[in-house]
Amino acid sequence: MTKTKAFQKVDGIANLYHRDGKYYARLSEGGKRSWRSLDTTKKSDAKKALALLQTGRPLDIKQREEPTLHAAMETAIAHRRSRRGIGKPLSEATLSYHAELLTTAKRIFPDHRLSSFTEAGLLKAIAAARTQKQKGKPARPFGQSRRKAQAELVRQAYRIAIEKGQARSNPLATVELNQPDPKDRRLPTRKELETICTKAIEQNPRHGIAVSMTIKFLAFSGLRVGEARGLTWERIRGDAIHVIEQENGKPLKTRRSKRKIPINPPLQETLEAIAAAYGTDGRVLPLRCVRHQLRTACEALGIQTLTNHDLRSWYATWLIQSGVDIATTSKWLGDDPEVVLRRYAAVTDEHEKQEAGKLR
Repeated sequence: MTKTKAFQKVDGIANLYHRDGKYYARLSEGGKRSWRSLDTTKKSDAKKALALLQTGRPLDIKQREEPTLHAAMETAIAHRRSRRGIGKPLSEATLSYHAELLTTAKRIFPDHRLSSFTEAGLLKAIAAARTQKQKGKPARPFGQSRRKAQAELVRQAYRIAIEKGQARSNPLATVELNQPDPKDRRLPTRKELETICTKAIEQNPRHGIAVSMTIKFLAFSGLRVGEARGLTWERIRGDAIHVIEQENGKPLKTRRSKRKIPINPPLQETLEAIAAAYGTDGRVLPLRCVRHQLRTACEALGIQTLTNHDLRSWYATWLIQSGVDIATTSKWLGDDPEVVLRRYAAVTDEHEKQEAGKLR
């Protein structure tokens, strides 16, 4: 006859025992001592189950099982997509952004349970995050905007887990990662923009002219990079650019993005230069991206670094400070008026001086 092993007390935890690799709770019912299996072989899960028994709550380990960070982030993304409802679905661009955000987050953070992470560990992982290395392009640290997006996703994942009773605290609950306000960025004057283009030509003997043309085209058209990459010469008809899709036929970002942009004189001059250098077949944009060339040119000139998207902000600011009303500016940009004022309309030092001179 096989002798049953005795229950062994778990040191430091009252009423918790283990036997044959499983954990049990010692209970007193009607003056009698009894044992109840906690149905787990993990000490951490046994502690939680015991706490639930002692507080009088029903034992429901499976329903309240602590998820991993990856699973919690998937739930957070699903929650974001469900908030709009069937009647107003998210755009394909937004859905693509959600998928990219989740993929990047899974690459940055290990797939451990929520309770294993700390504020310091999460912030360290975000700070050390870099873009994936591509052919001919080195990996770069994330910008402040992408770091903030990752932190917000993790914060939401914990918040939803807490609501479901799957987590007790949110490590990033009080952490603030401030994204620079585009309106606070110092944008170059028209003369400084020309200087940046000249410096880009000096630094890139082989492709400098193409860099300069690309910078001017983005600055004088206000197109998003994806829209500019997808623009073909057949979409330039008469005196306007017809924006109907992004690169590779992808749909536009918003419903207002489908638009007609009148060709202004500087843009006309730029288009003529591009046509003379590269012809009028296929794509209009000489280069797909000038982020690196913009950064190195600005650094060489000792001015604030510009990005591709800053050129769109420059266009909006140029229009407003030239006297174009907000309604027309937002129509040409393909955005709502309040978005234009909040995101793009910056104020240059030169314009401030001009406006101050009007006061008497």
